[in-house]
Amino acid sequence: NEYLSQLVLTAHLVDDEYQESIQQIFDINPETNLWVDAETGDTIRYMRGPVKLMERCKAKAETDYRNEPFPTSANVLDINRCSLVFDKISVMMDALKKLDNKVRYYSSGRVIAL
Repeated sequence: NEYLSQLVLTAHLVDDEYQESIQQIFDINPETNLWVDAETGDTIRYMRGPVKLMERCKAKAETDYRNEPFPTSANVLDINRCSLVFDKISVMMDALKKLDNKVRYYSSGRVIAL
């Protein structure tokens, strides 16, 4: 699938920028991969994830999105990935609100959708 191969190639090209955008949104210290609230000690741990493999993208398009209009691969949106680990649910909820606002008002770098 030409569309999918272009999508995966682009994901590889922008992955560093995507990862940096996530770190900037959540004020992650790039040396420790942590955000620590100075007052409470609450933390967010950032972990870079791998770019999804072409084979997995193809399988996802063929199975998860088989009933979607062509090209089904256009529905595969989670190619660039990372993980954030929150020490409390309240920290996670605040982070989700922050991410939502950043994406909504186009100030989230390479992160373009939730």
